[in-house]
This record gives sequence, structure tokens and C-alpha cells, in this order.
Amino acid sequence: GLHEWSIKCLSVYNCQAVGITEIDDVTYRWGANIFDEELNKQLGDRYIYAGDKGNSWRGNLRSRPYILSAGNNEFNYVDVLQSWNKGDIISIRLNCNDMKWWVKFYKNGKAFTDKIYIKKKCKYYPIFQAYQ
Repeated sequence: GLHEWSIKCLSVYNCQAVGITEIDDVTYRWGANIFDEELNKQLGDRYIYAGDKGNSWRGNLRSRPYILSAGNNEFNYVDVLQSWNKGDIISIRLNCNDMKWWVKFYKNGKAFTDKIYIKKKCKYYPIFQAYQ
């Protein structure tokens, strides 16, 4: 089906990320971020909008904001200029109807990425992380 959901940014944090993940394992791992490679087994393929203005994390030289596609243990990044600010509405559209499934990210109703094609056809779950 076609699924869409939104969140409203009430505060700006050092880390704020939202997306979808293949595996529904919400076990908290202290110090781990949903975009970290060490969570590949726990979360599987995932597509994350890291929308804070943070710097790189644990040796990753990428500065946020970016879109992360982590599929089959392969990481791809798309730099975006759209960080979250207080009051922003962040939306995710997940299309599982087309021959090629895709996810797309929006800020305040405007798409700022092209379709990101999902590598696997399986269940996906919403995922969110924020901390100061």
C-alpha cells in the first residue's frame, strides 16, 4: 500500500533522525544511533533522514543533514540542505504499490529528495531517534 506519516519538530536536538527500518527491534543499545553501521544486524536495511545540524559521528566523516540508505550492508548518503527547525513538519511517504518500492522525505509539505528505491520487498517499520 501507500503509507504516509508526519512528525512535528517541537525542539531542536543534537541528534534527530526519522525513517524506516526492515526489522522491528526496538531494543535500546546505549550510545548507538539508528544510522550507525553497528546496528545493521539489529535494524537491517533502513532509510533515514538525519535532519539535525550535527557533525560526524564515531569516525563517519559525513556531516548531517543527510539521507542515509543502508541496504545489504552498503551505506549510501545524499547530502541535503534541509535541517529541522522548531515547528517544521517532517513527512515520510512509503510506496509499496509500484513494481519498485520507494520512500520519499518531505519538509513542510515539500519534497526535498527524489524517490529512494527500497532494495527489499518486506515489512518496514517507522523509526525515530532524538536526543540532546
